[in-house]
Amino acid sequence: MECSPTGSGANSCPSTHSCESSTTFGGVCCPRPQYVCKLPREQGNCGTYSNRWWFNAKTGNCEEFIYSGCQGNSNNFETYKECQDYCRDARSEPQCIQGTALTDSNGNFIICGGSTAASTTCPANHYCYYDGTTYGCCPTQG
Repeated sequence: MECSPTGSGANSCPSTHSCESSTTFGGVCCPRPQYVCKLPREQGNCGTYSNRWWFNAKTGNCEEFIYSGCQGNSNNFETYKECQDYCRDARSEPQCIQGTALTDSNGNFIICGGSTAASTTCPANHYCYYDGTTYGCCPTQG
């Protein structure tokens, strides 16, 4: 799907995708790692079997599976390293009590609190919330 790299107008991507610059088009909508890496493992239904890797969002690890050679989904990588490299920043979405957790311009969830070097302070109208798994900036009650 074509898009406008500025993100304006009718040519913007769905929230699960980002607009990547293209030399052929103005831009192309590509799935975000946060979307791809949450997809379930899908073997497909053809008969050319091979070992592939998928990111298990529940365990936070890349796991091997048998792929049938067609169909399935985008959470399907040829190597462990490819899976790790693509999904390493696909953190779980913080489960806010109300609304959706804040993301940066690349669609990554903003991490706050905790003891990580990446910790930041949430902007106005958001507060740092820990859902038992992940810290995130959640909207305050309006």
